[in-house]
Amino acid sequence: MAFVWAAGGEPALDDLFSVAGKTVVVTGGSRGIGLMIARGFVEGGARVVISSRKAEVCERVAAELSQVGECVAVPADLSGEEACRRLAGEVGGAGGAGAYACQQLDGGLTTL
Repeated sequence: MAFVWAAGGEPALDDLFSVAGKTVVVTGGSRGIGLMIARGFVEGGARVVISSRKAEVCERVAAELSQVGECVAVPADLSGEEACRRLAGEVGGAGGAGAYACQQLDGGLTTL
């Protein structure tokens, strides 16, 4: 990865923290904090996969975010292992190897 160096010899922050061209998975990405995180990643140029239990809402939000950048919906109830494996398979099968993930857990946020 090439960095653009800012004045003073330091890499520009945009290069250090860029998500452009990367795949990011945001569970709980259809509303609240998850939606804000997903929107930020889309605006930053990432390919964003959002997942939530409510398929209709998940699809609608992905369509809205797709007007800004690339966003796809994978509706799933991730409380079970099978749904987690399906999500991982869909992300991996779509070129998401090495994807970043943000997961909302009971009001907290974990980056995996």
